[in-house]
Amino acid sequence: MASFLLRRVVTAIPLLLGVATLVFVALSLVPGDPATLYVPIGASPEMLDQVRQNMGLDDPLAVRYVRWLVDLLQGDPGVSTHFRLPVRDLILASLPNTVVLA
Repeated sequence: MASFLLRRVVTAIPLLLGVATLVFVALSLVPGDPATLYVPIGASPEMLDQVRQNMGLDDPLAVRYVRWLVDLLQGDPGVSTHFRLPVRDLILASLPNTVVLA
């Protein structure tokens, strides 16, 4: 039984890494600029460039992916663009209801 569970966990790691990679690439290919969500309408190009720099959007895709993956593995999934709150806090807030439903 223990070897079965160990085998399942070991095979799940590449699967989760693959899914995380696909999600990152898909979100990177979506048209639009995420920085525009954080600046007021009619913001200056300098302000938009500053927000892009702060968010790391001016870095190459590979650098952003490694930084995102390291943060994700450390338990920091980032900040929600919709709620502008840490995703970890949003997950933890909905976890009790999820456990009850499960």
